[in-house]
Amino acid sequence: MTTNTHQITKQSRSSPDAPMPHDPPPWAAKLLEHVEKQQHLLIQLLEQLQAKRKPHLTVAEAALACGRSAYTIRRWITEDRIKAIRIEGDGPRGRLLIPREELDRLIQQGMGGSISPTDLPEAI
Repeated sequence: MTTNTHQITKQSRSSPDAPMPHDPPPWAAKLLEHVEKQQHLLIQLLEQLQAKRKPHLTVAEAALACGRSAYTIRRWITEDRIKAIRIEGDGPRGRLLIPREELDRLIQQGMGGSISPTDLPEAI
């Protein structure tokens, strides 16, 4: 049995056009090149997104970022503990946006729950 298997393998390898069993198919190199290009583009996109910081945050985003409830953030705005900008938008009274600097100040003053400024995600 071993001789027959050996002869078949030896015969198929003797053909100059027959690929070796461990050789990748011809299209694999092109596919790998395409995948590597796509991976490079995705890494660039991820780096760009991570570098962006929103200049203003919604009440929900601010609450999430500093570990407080949206109700607490709105109360602090009403009490003038943090500044916010009201713009037209959702709801009858518009939408509140909190400047990034206000959120950073809030966290540095210790009002951010258990969140430190280094824990704050850059994308928010």
